[in-house]
Amino acid sequence: LPTRVLRISGNIEAPSVKLVVTGGMKGRYCALSHCWGSADKRPLMTTRANLQHHLVEILFDQLPKTFQDAVMLVRGIGIEFLWIDSLCIIQDDAQEWQSEAGNMGAIYSDAALVIAAAGSRNSTEGLLVTERPQPVVLKAPYVLDDVAKGSFNVAMLPKGDIDPEDGSLRKRAWAFQEWYLAEKTIFFMPGGITWKCNKTELSERGSHTELYFHERSSWIHLLLKYSEKSLTYPSDRLHALRGIASHIGKTRPDKYRFEYGVWEDHLFEQLLWKKENLDGEADLLHLPTWSWAS
Repeated sequence: LPTRVLRISGNIEAPSVKLVVTGGMKGRYCALSHCWGSADKRPLMTTRANLQHHLVEILFDQLPKTFQDAVMLVRGIGIEFLWIDSLCIIQDDAQEWQSEAGNMGAIYSDAALVIAAAGSRNSTEGLLVTERPQPVVLKAPYVLDDVAKGSFNVAMLPKGDIDPEDGSLRKRAWAFQEWYLAEKTIFFMPGGITWKCNKTELSERGSHTELYFHERSSWIHLLLKYSEKSLTYPSDRLHALRGIASHIGKTRPDKYRFEYGVWEDHLFEQLLWKKENLDGEADLLHLPTWSWAS
C-alpha cells in the first residue's frame, strides 16, 4: 500500500473514513484521479495542522462531492482502501511532497482500480452521470415477401458528453501520467461511463475498442501529447512525467536523465522541438535551454 491511505468502513449509506499510515501493510486499494480546480474550489487537504485529526476520523459530510462518490463506490465494490492525493500526502510538507511525487507512478499503476472524475472541473461536482441522453426510437415496418408482418423499433443513442478525451481532467499533466500507468480505469463523464484496461476500452453506449497500439512505444509521441497538458505549477513539469519514465525505463537499456527530461540514447531526436508561444519567457530557468522541459 502507499504511505497513507483512507480506510473505508461501515455501511454504504453511512461510511466511516479515516487516514491510516500503512507501515508496510499489504492490500488492495483504489486511487482517485481528479481536478483540484481553481484556488477557491480546492479540495479538502491533509496538513500538518489537521494530520492527527484525520488519523482519527474524517467526517463523511466534510468531504467534497467527488470524494464522497468515490468513497461510496469503493465501499460498494468491497475494497477497503482509497488513495486521494490531497488527503494522503501532507500538503504543506515540501520534503514529503518531493518523496511522494517520486512514488506517484507506482501508486496509480499498483491500484486495483483508478476512478477518474474525467468530466468534473473540481472536487465539488461529483462523479455521477448527470446528463445521460435518452434514446431516440424510430418505428420501422417489418415486411416479408411484400407482406407487412408488423414493425420493429430502432433506437438511436445520441453521443452526448461521454468521451473522457473531451473532459476537463484530460487537459491536466498529472492526469496524463495517472491514466497512462493505470491497469484498470473507470471514467465518469456527464453523459456516461467508460471502462478502460490495457487491452480494451468499452463505453456504456456500446462503443468498443481493442487497444493494440500504445503511446508508450514512442517517447517522442508521448512528449507531444504530454506537452499539450496544463500544470498549475510549471515546476511540476518533470515530476508529473517521472512515473512514466520509470515505467519505460524497465524495458530500455539506456538511462533516463530526470533533471533534463531526456534519454541518453537518440538524444538528437529529443532536441528537435520548438516552443509555440515565443513571447513567453522560460519558466524553468534552472534547466538548460536545449531541454524541451525548459
